[in-house]
Amino acid sequence: MVSTIRITRLRWAGHLVRMQDNMPCKKITLDKPEGRRRVGSPNLRWMDGVMWDAKRLGVRNWRIKAKGRDGWRRLLESAKTLHVL
Repeated sequence: MVSTIRITRLRWAGHLVRMQDNMPCKKITLDKPEGRRRVGSPNLRWMDGVMWDAKRLGVRNWRIKAKGRDGWRRLLESAKTLHVL
């Protein structure tokens, strides 16, 4: 169940990377917010989970890799069959 959620999150992240730059969904998700965060242990953001999952897959520049749709899809399918996540 958890691996399915992680694969779906990575698939959506790949979709976001390939979107046009003027789409609000892409702006909200991929841009870094301005300002400072509260003192203490920071809350995890959605993008933190994506980067952690990509790191577990062994993908370095995941945004560049995700721009190639077929390669990204093959990578996620192999992760699904190998139960890497």
